[in-house]
Amino acid sequence: MSCSVEQPWPRTYSDRFEERAADEWTLAELTHRLSVPPSTLYKWLRRGELRGRQVVQASHRLWLIQADKAELVRLRKRSTAFH
Repeated sequence: MSCSVEQPWPRTYSDRFEERAADEWTLAELTHRLSVPPSTLYKWLRRGELRGRQVVQASHRLWLIQADKAELVRLRKRSTAFH
């Protein structure tokens, strides 16, 4: 699956977070975009390899991960190294 970082990517929760920054992604969005299991993203968060924060939305805690275009490229390369 080819994916260009030059084009904006569709998001599953685009407008649901009032405090969401432009370069923040939910864990589900990054899982889909990078084709890696959520457990891998959690592991990267725990190790400090991803920057993120938790927010409460409709009584649920969700991770918002900070990833600009350069970070998305780095994560894409890292995720393909495992395949």
